[in-house]
Amino acid sequence: MSFYRLEGRMDLLPGTIWGGNDETIYLPECPEPESDAEPLFWIVDKRGKRTPLAWAGGFALDDDAFSKVRDCASLTEGRPVLTHIPFHPHRLPPSARALMRSIMATARYFRSKNMFPRWPIEPSLAVLDAIDRIARPDTQTRFWPNQADFAMALSHDVDTAIGQKNVLPLAEIEEDSGLRSTWFLTPGNYDVDEVLWREMAERGHEIACHGLFHDFKLGYLTPAQIGVRLDKALQLMASFDVRGFRAPGFLRTRPLLDAVTPRFLYDSSIPDTLTLHGSSGCASVFPYMLGSLAEIPVTLPYDGEMMALGMGLEAREEIWKRKAKWVKEVGGLIHILTHPDQEFTSNGEERELYRRTLGDLKSEQERTWFPLLKDIAAFLNGDVVSSQDYEKE
Repeated sequence: MSFYRLEGRMDLLPGTIWGGNDETIYLPECPEPESDAEPLFWIVDKRGKRTPLAWAGGFALDDDAFSKVRDCASLTEGRPVLTHIPFHPHRLPPSARALMRSIMATARYFRSKNMFPRWPIEPSLAVLDAIDRIARPDTQTRFWPNQADFAMALSHDVDTAIGQKNVLPLAEIEEDSGLRSTWFLTPGNYDVDEVLWREMAERGHEIACHGLFHDFKLGYLTPAQIGVRLDKALQLMASFDVRGFRAPGFLRTRPLLDAVTPRFLYDSSIPDTLTLHGSSGCASVFPYMLGSLAEIPVTLPYDGEMMALGMGLEAREEIWKRKAKWVKEVGGLIHILTHPDQEFTSNGEERELYRRTLGDLKSEQERTWFPLLKDIAAFLNGDVVSSQDYEKE
């Protein structure tokens, strides 16, 4: 896998598809084509070797190439230092946790600026898909149900007891926009407020699992220990229809995903691109299947990551707008993750940023699907979805 420069009929590609990156794409080695047709696009390696990538009616790569790009950086490589901390990180004051995140994220960001997947936009899969549509237009259909142009989903990680107390103000912002969201709970960190979450479910929100604890160790335990923790978390959330999982801190390993698969309908632990633990992610702004498990990536930089990188409100708003515009242009999933916890999207200014963002996205006139995450997973599994979006009146 490496970066290749793209050449050819660049005028056929939308000028915005690169998302501000240079015109390179990350690919496995491309075989020499058997066709003698004039290529529409070539890829060029670091030595200057040109290999045809696509021509009228043909594409040099098979479907496995898309999966290889998605999977090559999807797991958390190496075990981060914070997973060795002997006590729970939430025992630290919020200011100390914020400083720790900032040091980690900033160092990782500058080390991984030229690595795959690029942050905040990695266009490789979108460019490959666009080239495939140009070369083989008769084989393509719209991705989303009911011919929607793109989809938009909202989720939250409730990491602490204080975060649980801050749920309703964020939910009311969403409901004011006619939207509902998915809430990931860590039931070992606090007593789950059964009354609150029953009310939230009745109001149309989804409750999902964020692990038993938010101590970042889950993916690095033995398979048996991982299973015990997941089963305990599900037991503590048995009152709710829990179908989804997200790994604490986005720390995902193969043993963890193996344990998640038989217990949940979907996972949402692999962002499209992330800097916090080094450059990682699936590079996809579309959900996809990992065997029998639906994977639903977070596709907009989440609140804690941008805060750790030292971004103020204006910078964060601008990056959300920029990324959301690009995701809409490629027809993907706009998936916004925020936290109701004390140092994240919990105060007035942060909430107003969230309100403005949702208002801006809802004001657009494109045909949009507004599902809960469980609805996306059901769609990927071939279940029939409503002809209406999931906007609530």
